[in-house]
Amino acid sequence: MRFKKFGFTITDEGAKENPRYVVQFGEGIFTTCFSKVNNHPQNPQQHFAAIMTCSEAEQNCPFIPGVELRVITTYDDPKLFDGTPLQDSKYDEHCAKIALETLYTFSLLK
Repeated sequence: MRFKKFGFTITDEGAKENPRYVVQFGEGIFTTCFSKVNNHPQNPQQHFAAIMTCSEAEQNCPFIPGVELRVITTYDDPKLFDGTPLQDSKYDEHCAKIALETLYTFSLLK
């Protein structure tokens, strides 16, 4: 599945156990994002940032080997609205919050 939203083209690679998404944000510029676990060989093993974007992440992922910066957020999972009339607006709302706070966080890095 492929969709474009908020200036990104996102392609779901179809992995079931550890969902992977290719996120393109410019001509030939992309990154691969992992939804659940970070031990895939394609992931960096050190000097990376882990952005935890759900309220359960801190409890479920207390240790991430090699992480240099860990950003913890406390968003309720918008999956609570799956299948309801609010589904799309809640996902958009969460996306905007995460984007704004991530931009702010990375603006503080030197």
